[in-house]
Amino acid sequence: MMKNSTHKKFEVLPPTHPVIRACREGDEAAVRDYLEKGGNPWAISARDDVSLVSLACGRGHTNLLELFLEFGIDPNQPIGTADRHLIHNAAANGNIDQVSLLLGRGADPNLGDTWGFTALHDCGEHPNIVRVLLEGGADPLVRQRQGVNPLHYAAARGSAESMALLVEAGVPINIPLKNGTTPLHKAAAAGRRDACAWLLEHGADPTIVNDFRRTAAEDARICNHLEVAELIEAFASRK
Repeated sequence: MMKNSTHKKFEVLPPTHPVIRACREGDEAAVRDYLEKGGNPWAISARDDVSLVSLACGRGHTNLLELFLEFGIDPNQPIGTADRHLIHNAAANGNIDQVSLLLGRGADPNLGDTWGFTALHDCGEHPNIVRVLLEGGADPLVRQRQGVNPLHYAAARGSAESMALLVEAGVPINIPLKNGTTPLHKAAAAGRRDACAWLLEHGADPTIVNDFRRTAAEDARICNHLEVAELIEAFASRK
């Protein structure tokens, strides 16, 4: 049965508190005992400067996440600085079990942090997470304050599979930042040769110049990725 937590204020626990070790080690019995005795599920570890549930999730203990949810943790409440949420961290860590559990318990996949980044921004190198988030209602066209779309991150991290999922979901392959930088620029600057090749093969325009007056090939050269620059230039010359 779902328990409703009446704790509304964060409580800082000393480093020696036994529940902190229990969260690190995934000791479900000890954490349950703490919660059943009225322990604050929103408590923060003084040593780690994160909430108990964040500590447990960061160690991969999905069983403890389920337990905290049972005891009233709201999956849509920020868990720390910058308005980050549990689903942000689970996505960034590539933990599909936690992402699926959170979505199943009502987590909003479109929650943004202080800068407007969503969970979909955080999982560019994890196509399985991208797929689950999209199936769970994540907006593929989301853009944060500077216009960053998840496709920019997937390109920078070199995941063709993630890029394919996002483009299939409707993201324009040349979607720009506010400064005109495209996913191809991002992949080029990061030296992601295969990602650049995929983008070019699927319609990326190598002639686009951003507000810094640079093409993607020029970004690659500035970052000393000469093979990437040559790949893009060779493709552009054939157009």
